[in-house]
Amino acid sequence: MPQRLVTLINWSFSYYWNIVSGLFFAFFAYFANIKGAFHVMFAAFILDLFLGIITAKTVRKERFLMKKFFLAIQRMLITYSLVMLLFAMDKEMHQHTIDLANTASWLVTGFLIYGAADNGFKLTGGMLFLSIKSFIRKKFKDNTGIDFENNPGQPTQNN
Repeated sequence: MPQRLVTLINWSFSYYWNIVSGLFFAFFAYFANIKGAFHVMFAAFILDLFLGIITAKTVRKERFLMKKFFLAIQRMLITYSLVMLLFAMDKEMHQHTIDLANTASWLVTGFLIYGAADNGFKLTGGMLFLSIKSFIRKKFKDNTGIDFENNPGQPTQNN
């Protein structure tokens, strides 16, 4: 019995990088269905971060702080983790009623584009940014009944 254990340990050390790379690619293959959503979310994160930094420097005259940059990176990683968890939950629990991962991706991307449009409007005063911002706000209010700009977290009364 100990000889088998020694053989297994020796084999594991000999093929360590094969095991690690196999697990690495298996992880990415599992989440391959949502890579498009991740690309769009990443582009929205970069746009929001870029416009936020420029707006903070020019409009609010703030200094660039790496602390804020790393906070944005942490938020991005937490968001990616949440979307991956929702995807795994949908897939493993065979829940096909609502695609939670794509719904969360849509919400996150929408809020990021809203923030980018807000910063773009503050930076340039362009009406395109204002119309994108009001379109996203109206769509969110129509679908959820919540006006997040005037009363964050409070449902509006539809008469």
